[in-house]
Amino acid sequence: MRISRLFCFIVVALLLPLSSQAASIHGKIVDAVSDVGVYCPAYFYSGGCGNNYEGQVWSDAYGYFSKDSLPDNVDIYIKVIPGNAGSTIYVNEYYDGAPTCATATPVNPNDLPLEPEDVNDPESVPIFKLKLHHPSCGGTVRGHVTYHGAPLANLRVQAYTGPCSGYISYGITYTDANGFYELEHLPSGNIFMKVCPSCTVGFEQTNQWWTDQSQNTEDCNQATAIVVSEGSEHNYIDFAHTAGAVISGTLFDEDGYPIVDPVVVHAYKDDPCDGTYVGGAVAGFSGPVGTYTIDQLPAGTIYVRTDCNNRPAENYVEVYYDGDTGSILCQDALAIELASGASVSGVDITVPVGGTIQGQILSDGEPVGRTLVKPYFNSGEHWLDLSVYTEDDGTFAIKHIPEGDITLFAVTPAGLKDVWWPDVDPAGVVDWIDSVYLEVFHGDLVENIDFSLIFYPDMDGDCDVDGKDLAGFINPTQAPAAHVVSRFAENFGGLICQNQ
Repeated sequence: MRISRLFCFIVVALLLPLSSQAASIHGKIVDAVSDVGVYCPAYFYSGGCGNNYEGQVWSDAYGYFSKDSLPDNVDIYIKVIPGNAGSTIYVNEYYDGAPTCATATPVNPNDLPLEPEDVNDPESVPIFKLKLHHPSCGGTVRGHVTYHGAPLANLRVQAYTGPCSGYISYGITYTDANGFYELEHLPSGNIFMKVCPSCTVGFEQTNQWWTDQSQNTEDCNQATAIVVSEGSEHNYIDFAHTAGAVISGTLFDEDGYPIVDPVVVHAYKDDPCDGTYVGGAVAGFSGPVGTYTIDQLPAGTIYVRTDCNNRPAENYVEVYYDGDTGSILCQDALAIELASGASVSGVDITVPVGGTIQGQILSDGEPVGRTLVKPYFNSGEHWLDLSVYTEDDGTFAIKHIPEGDITLFAVTPAGLKDVWWPDVDPAGVVDWIDSVYLEVFHGDLVENIDFSLIFYPDMDGDCDVDGKDLAGFINPTQAPAAHVVSRFAENFGGLICQNQ
């Protein structure tokens, strides 16, 4: 009680505008009948219905909330969504009790309507209240959740406005001892139902969306809408679960020993090169050195690879499981066919230590920072996003490079040509066909791979920097844009144009 009174006095003090730039709203979300505080979120808009979103806040366990940084002396629309807190005993509504924004009453943070904190004590401290109302009816969805025909008890079931992203929760409940669940007072419109073992402690099954088919789905894009109307009842919205599948294996180094570093392993569904991520693990994280286990996987075609982009502890290469020692090519990945609840072990991969290329980017002997350097294989195609930027002194180091013939491409600052590594002095080459390849082996350190950048060719002499003509880059009839000038100055000094 002492905390509540202190909070209320703070509320009264802060109801005054903080400045000409920002304002605050502090108050309490309560049951409209009992005046008891309710835990749920409130959303704030300063531009009318759904416009100029100013953010959200959640009330505490006693219903109190505080929203700062609102525009000063501007009407604010407030929407309270108890469904996002898993409650269906209240309706989502705008202040004050409006079902839609069009009928809502805005409030001014500098002139809030206040009511006594205690509805039974008119002399208590006045505060701003957001009142929640109970639905008159709404729709009902009910069903059973089973696992191999047996009921699943205490499993979370959710109702959403949409199946994949940007949705709002319209309620959360849990199955009883018979696997039965029921959600009442759902609003009219499309409702999507989901069971969520991953949201519930102690379950190994995969999440499922309802599809109105003999089997439900882990893929939210395949979810089927349930059309709810006032007073409608939807029975037999059932979920029949099987266990999630498991893939396990060991990562070995090139000498055949389990890798001791925490290398990341990922699983993808349906396509080895552009599949959907469905799970991952870190080798050695929860088991013996080098071992990994990816669980709660959906049934279907699965591909596994190490993840170089997560930059493990050492300089390892990204490798796909191919049934042998592993391959750097996604096209070589071996499909693993998983049935529901299956456990596939022995998905072992040999992960080599990558090569490293070090060098420096120069222009007329001067280092050039902020230059992007990309490695390419002898096919001319970029295999992985291993690109790095040069340091201020022009140096770079590219790690995680697999064995093979590699060349480099430099994406240069404004005014300089993008070039390939030439292995000749003084300049890089413009055409890929003229580039030179490096033979990189596992664990190699290839040093002193330096090459020089070149300026655009002399065309009309209108602009130059350090005596070098840049007219091929800049329109000679116009002064160069400010951002171009600034990029020149960062790398090369002042820019002089005759037409300025």
